[in-house]
Amino acid sequence: MPLLIVGVGFVILLILIGKFKLHAFLALLITSFAVGLLSHMNLPDILDSIIKVLETPWEKCC
Repeated sequence: MPLLIVGVGFVILLILIGKFKLHAFLALLITSFAVGLLSHMNLPDILDSIIKVLETPWEKCC
């Protein structure tokens, strides 16, 4: 089931970027939110995960 959710997220990402010409970063944020919802995560957990990634400096990330 998780692999199916990731596949659906990938398709959503391609549609947002390809068909709707949405900026890739914004499309990735929307897709991350959708995958979190499809994975039955709580809304505060999804938002905390996304905010944590956005606040992480590049040097600590990689």
